[in-house]
Amino acid sequence: MRGKTLFIILCSVLVVLLSLSLANAQSYRENAAVSSVYVYRQMVDSVDAGQLSKVLELARPIEAILAALETNLSVNIKSQLERAVASQDREKVKGALHKLIFYDIQDIFRAAKKSITSRTDAGKLKEQLKLAYLDYLIVSPEAKRIDFGLDREVRKVFNELLTGHLAAAVEASNPGIVENDMATIEGHYRRIFGI
Repeated sequence: MRGKTLFIILCSVLVVLLSLSLANAQSYRENAAVSSVYVYRQMVDSVDAGQLSKVLELARPIEAILAALETNLSVNIKSQLERAVASQDREKVKGALHKLIFYDIQDIFRAAKKSITSRTDAGKLKEQLKLAYLDYLIVSPEAKRIDFGLDREVRKVFNELLTGHLAAAVEASNPGIVENDMATIEGHYRRIFGI
């Protein structure tokens, strides 16, 4: 429990700092009253504790993000969460949360690729992509139980993306340099969680 609390505090501080660097890339993230990573962690913890009805209440501070995911990715994840919670089936709610986090990562990747072509500062983009990595870390313990090898590969690819490939892509103003990393992360996530 102490580890989760420390994780939540660290994520909250990091996300506040990250939100300062997202500027006009994703204003719906920047303007959120509470960090999405913090909210996702709370949602997952609620499901683990069997408090399924709490999930929708926790989603209120990220309504703008849910709406943006629908607009940007043509997916109504809010409706999927509502149906899952209404079913009172823990596995369905957990599956909807896995999808929410997947789509959030996908949306961050989408914005990052656009930012690369507009020659955004590499440091700012790296901070943005760290948010996607923090999203993944929320589901990583379960991913590790499902498929240890794929979880390890996702972490490795995130590391490569953040420590070298992103800087090269920004330098060349070529999002193609990071597209393979992003596609690999998305593909492995889909395989792990059956999305």
